[in-house]
This record gives sequence, C-alpha cells and structure tokens, in this order.
Amino acid sequence: MLKITLIGFQYDESQKNVQCIPYSRIHPHLYAEKWIQYKSRNSHLQSADHQDAVQLLQMQEARRQQFWKEHDQLVQKQLTENLQIPRISKPLKPIPAHDSSAPPNPDFWAMSDEDFIMDPPDDPETHLKQELARAFSSWDSEIGQEFLGEGIAGLNINDVMAFHDDEVDLLDIMGNADVANEDLTYEHSDEWFPYPSCTMFLFDTIDNLPCIRISESIMRMILWIMHQSGIHETPSLEKLHKFQKHLREESGNVFFMNDIRSLIAKDWADPDVQPHIHIYPEIPENGVVSEVFHAEKWRRDMDCHYLSPMFDSNGVHFYIDELSRLADGRLVIPLRWLTFQKRVYADAFLVTLSYNGEAVICENQSILIDASTLKSNYLDLQDYNEIPPWTCNIRMTACAETALQSGLPARMPNPDCVIAGGDPLYTSQVDFFCDDVSGNHSKEMTFKESHIHFTSTSQHASSTEQFYSLKKVIDMYGNAATSDNPAQSEQCSHAGSQSCHNCRKCNLGGEKKLLKTDDGYISLFKKGTSRSKEGVLSELQAQVAAATNGASAMHIQKMQTNSGIKDAYTQYWIDKLLEMYKSKVFQQPNQPKSEIVQELKVFMDAIDQDKIYSGFLTLDGFDPTKDTPVEILHTILLGIVKYTWHHTHSNWSPAQKAVYALWLQSTDENALSIQSICANYIMQYANSLIGRQLKTINQTSTFHVFGLVNDNVLAIWRSVGELSALLWYPEICNMDMYLEDVLVAAQNVLDSFSVVNPQRIVDKIKLHLLNHLGDDIQHFVPLVRVATERYEAWNAIFRSCLIFSNHLAPSRDIAWQLASQEGLRQCLSNGWWLASDGEWRQSSSQVRGFVHSQPILQRILGCDASILQGSVRLQATNCSSKQQERETKILENTKGKLALNSASYSMSENYFRGTQLISNSLDECPVGGWVAFKSPIDEKPGIGHINAIFEQVSGDKNRIALLQIFDLASNRHPMLGMPVLQQRHGEETFLIVSTKDILFLFNAQHDCQFAKCEVPGVHQRKQEHEDSDVQDAFIEHKPVDVYIINLHAFYNAHLIRELLPRTLTQPIPIFSAKYQVKKSKSESEAEARRAKKRKEQEEKDIGTTEFS
Repeated sequence: MLKITLIGFQYDESQKNVQCIPYSRIHPHLYAEKWIQYKSRNSHLQSADHQDAVQLLQMQEARRQQFWKEHDQLVQKQLTENLQIPRISKPLKPIPAHDSSAPPNPDFWAMSDEDFIMDPPDDPETHLKQELARAFSSWDSEIGQEFLGEGIAGLNINDVMAFHDDEVDLLDIMGNADVANEDLTYEHSDEWFPYPSCTMFLFDTIDNLPCIRISESIMRMILWIMHQSGIHETPSLEKLHKFQKHLREESGNVFFMNDIRSLIAKDWADPDVQPHIHIYPEIPENGVVSEVFHAEKWRRDMDCHYLSPMFDSNGVHFYIDELSRLADGRLVIPLRWLTFQKRVYADAFLVTLSYNGEAVICENQSILIDASTLKSNYLDLQDYNEIPPWTCNIRMTACAETALQSGLPARMPNPDCVIAGGDPLYTSQVDFFCDDVSGNHSKEMTFKESHIHFTSTSQHASSTEQFYSLKKVIDMYGNAATSDNPAQSEQCSHAGSQSCHNCRKCNLGGEKKLLKTDDGYISLFKKGTSRSKEGVLSELQAQVAAATNGASAMHIQKMQTNSGIKDAYTQYWIDKLLEMYKSKVFQQPNQPKSEIVQELKVFMDAIDQDKIYSGFLTLDGFDPTKDTPVEILHTILLGIVKYTWHHTHSNWSPAQKAVYALWLQSTDENALSIQSICANYIMQYANSLIGRQLKTINQTSTFHVFGLVNDNVLAIWRSVGELSALLWYPEICNMDMYLEDVLVAAQNVLDSFSVVNPQRIVDKIKLHLLNHLGDDIQHFVPLVRVATERYEAWNAIFRSCLIFSNHLAPSRDIAWQLASQEGLRQCLSNGWWLASDGEWRQSSSQVRGFVHSQPILQRILGCDASILQGSVRLQATNCSSKQQERETKILENTKGKLALNSASYSMSENYFRGTQLISNSLDECPVGGWVAFKSPIDEKPGIGHINAIFEQVSGDKNRIALLQIFDLASNRHPMLGMPVLQQRHGEETFLIVSTKDILFLFNAQHDCQFAKCEVPGVHQRKQEHEDSDVQDAFIEHKPVDVYIINLHAFYNAHLIRELLPRTLTQPIPIFSAKYQVKKSKSESEAEARRAKKRKEQEEKDIGTTEFS
C-alpha cells in the first residue's frame, strides 16, 4: 500500500523511498515504478524536471478552468438567446479592384469565419452541438484531449509548446483572417478539372510540394494578401483543406499505410510513366547492361512464374506453361517472355506429334520464338478440339520430363488466366527499402526521384512487422531489398556483424581465435559456403522446435552463435515458449515433460506461420541471402573509405592537416558530381563526415596525400578509389571484362589493408563483403542501380511532412501528406484515376499543360523538360550596367584564329559567348571543363580542354566550342597509375568543334608534383560576399600543361575507360603472390599480438615488484 504523507510526495511500503506526485502525473509511463530516496527529495524539488512538471500542471489547470468558463458562457448564451448562425450569401461589400493606396476592407475581419452557407438545423439540440463544435475548433486541441479523457502523458513542456513563439503569434494574428466563400459545392471547371478554379489548383499545388512545406499561418497570410489584392476566387484555408479531402476521396488515394496497390495502379494509369515500366526481361542491345531487367536474375535465375505470365497479341492472351500454336502450324509451350529491340520473344519448348498423334517435347533445349508469330492460344485450341494427348518417351529431355512430372499438362490452362478474368495480367517488380529515418535535412534533394513511393513508417514497429502488414494486402514477389547493412542483416535473419559468423551471405567465420590462425585469416579473402533462405528458415524452425521441447535459453543461444542466424521476429516466440515451459513446470511439477511439449506444439500449430517467421523468408521469388545486394553507400563510402580516411588523418600533425586542406581546396571540381569543396570544414569535422564529404575525399585524395603518407597508405587510396569508380558504373558494356576488373580492384583493397592494418580484415565485415561483389553484379547489374543514396535523401521528405505536425500520430501525418502529394502528381501529369462514380477521369488539358509551361515547377516536381544535345547557355547580361544587350565577339579577336581548322569558319562573324554546353551524353560542360570530342578533321575521338563557347548571333545560329587539344602519354603516371595528358608537340594547339560533336565530360587534375606547384598564393577571404581583411593561402599552379585523367572520378567513369586504351585503365594486382603475402601478414599480426602480451606481462610484473 502507498501512504501519502507529504504534499507532492508519496512513500512506498519501506518508508525509505518517495515518488514525486506532480512528475508522476505528467510522466506516468516513466515514473510508475521509479522511486527516489527520501534524502534526495530536496534536490529533486530544485531540479528543472520537477519545475517543468509543476508548471505544466498549473497550465493544464488554468486552461481547464478557462475551457469550462467559456463552455458555460456559450451554453448559457445558446439557451437564453436562441442564437442562430447568420446566413451570408455574398460578401458584405463588393471586393474592389486592386488599389495599393486603398485601406484594407473594414468588413473583412467581421466576416472572416463565414466560410460557406449553412442553413440552421431545425433540431435545437443539433444546433447546440454544432455551436459547441465551432467553439471546440477555436481552442487548443490539447484542451479537447483533456476534456475527452486523453491526457498528454509522456510529453514534456517542450513537446507541449511544439510551435515556435513567432509561429504561434502569427497563427493567433491570422487565426480569424479567413475569406468569405459562398458555399461548399464543388462545381468543377472544365478548363481546370478536377479543380473549380485556377486559384484552387495553384494553392493545392504549393501545399503539396515535396520538399517545400508551408505552415498554416503562412498559408493564411498568403490567402489574406491575395484577398486584399482583389483576387475574387481566393478560398479560405478551411475551404482549401475541405476541397483537398474531397479531391482525395474522388481520386481514391486515402491511405493510412499507403496502399501499394493504388500506388502501382497510378503508375500504370499514367501515359507518361507506363511506357517506362518494363514487364519482361530484356536482352540488351549491343551487349550494354544497365538495368535490373538485363541481369541474370530476371533472365535466368528467377522462377518464370514470378515474372509477367502473359503476352497480349491484339487482344489474344498467351500465357506461359500453355500449349500454343505458331503461324507456321508448330506447337510450342512458352516458358518465359522477354524483349529484344523492343519486340517480344519467348523461351519455349517445341512440341511435336508422334505417329499416333501424341504430343512429345522433343527438343534438347528451349528455343527462342518471336511472340508476334503466335496465332492460337490454349483456349483457341481447346475450342477447336485440337489439344493432343501427352506422352513421355525416351526422346524427351530431362527438362521436358520434369515439366510433365510437375503436372504441367494438368495445369493447362494457366491458373493466372482465371485471376485475370479476360484482362491483361502483368507483374510489377518493386524494390523495397527499409531504414531508420534520421532528423537530418539532406541537401541531396530528391527532385529527380519522382518514382519513389512511400508505404509506411512507424516509431514502434520494426521493418519486419511493417513488411508483414504490407504482404497481407498484396500478392508480392520480391526483387531486391536495398537497405543498409544492419537492415539487410535483419531481413536475412542474421545475427549481425558482431557475431561469429558475421556474413549474411555466406557461412564464413567462426570463433575469433580461429580467424587469427593462418587458414582462418586467409579464408577472409574469399567467399564461404553460400547461405540460402531455405537453410535459414530450417535453422529458425530448429530453434523454435528446441524451445518447444524445453531446451534452455543457453542452448538456443549456442545454436544461434554456431549458425549466425537469429531473427528478432522469431525470437519473440522463442522467448514466449521458454517462458510457457518454465511456467508449466513450476505450476505442475508432476506433469510429464512429453505432455508439456505436446501442449506447446498444439499452441504453435494454431498460429499462422507468417506470424512466427519473417515475411522476407516466406516471400515468393525473394531470397534475402542473395537479394540483399552489397550497398555501395554504406559499404564503400561509409565503410571502407571512412576506414582509410580515419587511418590517414589520425596520424597527421596539425601542419600536415593544413597542407592537405590547401591541396584539397585547389581541386578542379568539374565532372566530380559533388558540391563545392569546403576543405576547412572537412578537416575540422574529420571524424564526423557523411557520405557526401566522403565521396569528395574518395575521388580526390589520391592526388593530395602524396608526400603526407607512406607508399602503403597511398596504395590503399589508389585501390579504394579505383574500385569505387568501377562500382559507380551506370552501365556495363563488357560484363566479363568488367567483372575481371572489379575482382582485381577488390582484391587490391583487401591486400593493401592487410599490409597497413591486418586486424581490419578480421574486424570489419564490410571488407569481406567485397568478395561478394561479383555475384551481386551478375544478379542485379550495376550496383549503383540498387544504391540507397536516393532513398536516404528521403529524410528531407519525411522531415517536411512532419515539420508542421503535432507529432501525436507521426506515421498517420506522413501517410496523409504523401498521399496528397501522390494525388497532386497524378493530376499534374497525364494520369488517370478511378473516381467514386466508377468512371476513369483525367485532369483538364489546362492543368496538365500548366506544368510544362513552368520550368521552376517542373524542377521541383522532378519532371523538367529534356535538355537538347549541343545546346548552349549564353553568358548573362550585366544587369548593373546601362547596356542591356549581350556582348558579342568576333573569332578574329579570340584564340579561335589559332585553331587548326580556322579556315572553315568566318573570323569576322559575330558570336555570343556561352558559359556551358550540353554534350551528347547530356553533360553540362562549362568553360574550363575537360571533354572528349569527335574531331572535325578525321572524325576520330580526341581529348580537349574547353577554352571558350560561342553561339552565332545571326544566320544558322552555329554553336561551337574552342578546345585546346591534348595528347595522351603512352605510359601511366609513375606514382598514381593513371593516364597522363600533355600538350601536342609541347605547344598550345586549338581546334574549333561543333557542340554537337562534344561526346562527354570527364575530370582531370593538374600534375602538381611534376610541375612543382607551391603555396605562395594569398587571396582575400570572402565574408558576406565581400572581400575581408583576412587573407587565405592557396595553391598557385605552375604554367606547366601536364594533367592526369582522374580514373577515381565517378562521373562518366565508364565512358572514359571505353575511350582510353585498356593498357592505361586496367586494374593491376598489387601483389603477384597473394597467398604468401597474406600468410606473412597473418604471421606478423600474430607475432605483434604475442609481443604486445609479453610487454603487458612485463609491465604487470614491474608494477607488482614496485608494489611489493
């Protein structure tokens, strides 16, 4: 029993501990079982937590009294005066034309709350309820929660005051600044369908922009300004919100956990999106592999039943596993549909008829047929009674015999045909991404990622639990799980990187002492025995069976340790079984063990297996041990690059760090796909860098650490930079050659780490995962296609969806906001939606065309218009000068007169200067950038540096680039191993090239070691865009035109390697005898450990002697 003895405190039974009553009332979930010692009560009374709790209770009480006071006044007024809601059919005064000198409308504030016509109800009780509802809507929602019995336990005083003070003040000021609207009927305008007006369309658009959120108070201010400016159709905020709700209901995308079926349906119903949906595997043209539908998984590994089963030929539907007839009369059984050069083909078995009319599958292997030659499907043959009997004879292949034994003829027609009901039936492959969402506001905006959709989020449910709910509403086939390493381990039911078997993809590992032996250490440089989802599921079932049979928790933990398999989803049931077994043994000690085990088995058999085991393990077409590809953001940038960077800068002195910062700041940033380099910031926060800064370091540090590190550390930077650039390939032209390069580069990384820090190989699973790169590339093609950078940038989207939320139901608020954004995108595009009346609707041409006429809106929504190859951006005019016309130049006054082909151009022609051009690969190539081009003289590819860009003023509007030509050296750079560029014949050589012949942009750096560049330069530091008195040193490049092609740059890494000779780009193994090197390093590591133990023992002995 509790005994209350002091005001504000209560004793427990021991009379030694007390509990603060105010704090426990505010935080019951934290203080229900927490007590403080009696002697500490005075300290607690002086604490900020106690004072906040008391203040919050006082605020609650004051607001509660104010609530009941206003409530009583309203009821009394309602009962005595029989107050009626005024009916306003039009504004009290006509809204005049805009006059900036006219005072604001004096009647505006009086009519601000009258948003629409509402006839007073006949029933006085109903009328009273509506008046109370109006009263409630003007008060704080927290008071309403208290009135309804829902407290705000768990929120501290900062949570209660969620908005900033200035936001609250503005909200109070603008709270009544609404606009009178006559009614709430939504008569759609044909011109702006589904919106009633252009104004409503624009406000719905700005209220649902992905990364730009507008608060309620700011929106009210905008509406008020527009009203005061004489815009007649300005809605009130309430009417805007009610129309948005009405629009969501019409377009059918009201979700709590956003319905993935509706999201996919909207993509299929959008004529702009649907052509880009690939439903079949594709044989790439010219052997260029760039997408997942080119990869081995779709083409060969995935069960054909998990791909799209049907081909539509002018309304005739052909299904796999069904007998069909070709136009030439042959019978075939399509096995898998695929495309080549935009035509549909099929892998198929050829079926022939024996002498007695029986069907025989007689080919040694499947054949490739053109789907357009299919004439009769199974139903047609059935209608014509032309289905032959089946036989099995010696001529059948093993594959065909297996098909018969599996019941293929008995399953004709395909069961999917019944599901389709005569409609086309296709499979949509969806990659799902699970991750924890940080509070960071990413600067990597997701404007271009318009096809990433949100399903659910939760502060409480794990990714596995959320996926289970998703799996219940749709028949899913998984393609890939693109997440970071901890999330992928959870999806694989893996114990994690700290377990003995720390690889989720293979059974590599064991006890730490085993890995420190020669054989154990060497095993880390190769793949172990591959895991499979069947093996993982079998091990989890064994753990559940052991718990059912009464095994101890230690025994199950040993099973998990030995296998490396532990699933948090299944662990709940294991713990429950162990608890139930112990409880039954304690309550009925004489009950036989066999009976207890049988009761537990009955209990488990009654539970749905999907609730016991992870949905990732039971998902058709998905093997988490193979379909969780190595994620290059977390494994390479946030893993290996971060290890290398830490090992490098942690050994530098402050002077060396300053030198590195100077060299880093001097980097040529063109074609590095990075933001502006802030070298001082990188060095100041060297231990807290994120992916964006590590990407910068990875592409540039090899050029700048020379002289600051030894040759072994430089070898790590070279190998890591080379591997990273290969992994960021967007497309692969020669798969065998590419896999060979990746394998050599990955082994170089492991070998270089084994020289500098052998223990890293043992401790860091991310290094071992490099051994699995080849399998994942073959399975998914370029790993950049399954990278999570685009998903990580969704932190900004989540934050913007919650920034103006009350945070009481964050998952709901996010789902509603993103559902609104999905609906807006469907209206702005050419998409269709199924309205509530069952009709398919599309927004008006005016709404759809509005986006195409607004470039800013296009960029925000990620649907900006395509740029044209060879186009030029002209130099801007100087707005501060009186002359507003663009400056022109004649080629005679430029270095164009020195060009090798100057005779082909008129030197007296006027040209505008340009700042950048668009290459054939759609790169934005600025003046000063390095480009590859097609020579106008011999049409061979060359390399040049853009000196100037011009566009002809009149006539044909020719667009040209003046390039300084460089030759490629025959040998690599002696220290960096990269190709070297030199002036042709040691002198400046220029060439005029049409912008349409510029192939692509790439990165090159000045060879400062060869030129002996120093740090004599100083310049004024910019502060507030003005030169300050503070001077900064900078690298002053010597006028020696020798440059190094940066093979560590991610941008166009594949194109530059295709252009250059392979002898200058092929990765070269660091060690020829790898086994001996690794073994010697393993032995040296063991010797180092023994020496460390001897030293510790000696120090211990010395300490013992001194003490004695």
